[in-house]
Amino acid sequence: MHEKKYDANIPFQHFIAPLSQTVPATGVFAGYKSLVDEMRMQDPELSSYNFAMTTRWVFVSPRLKGDYIGEGYNIGVNSTGMVGLLLTKSEEESAFLERIGPLSILASLGKPWPKGTS
Repeated sequence: MHEKKYDANIPFQHFIAPLSQTVPATGVFAGYKSLVDEMRMQDPELSSYNFAMTTRWVFVSPRLKGDYIGEGYNIGVNSTGMVGLLLTKSEEESAFLERIGPLSILASLGKPWPKGTS
């Protein structure tokens, strides 16, 4: 695992660790645990988070809730949604998502960054 990364311009906490093709499974697990430990340093009461992994990176993001509820919609968002793949059940939901913007939904579900994070 390499150094951990995040982008404070994205309006919810998330932590990403790049993976190397040569890292053994124990190294991948250690990197994942390090990301979770970093989240817990920010919030010791953390109980719910999203996790996603590819061959190139590990992503974790604390969440406040798993569904966006508003304006008559209930849109469930899982880990794939938090990395940008939001799924809708109808053209009407898709139009709603486009109108309010995906980041507004994700920001309402994810935990905000502490003040002063850059």
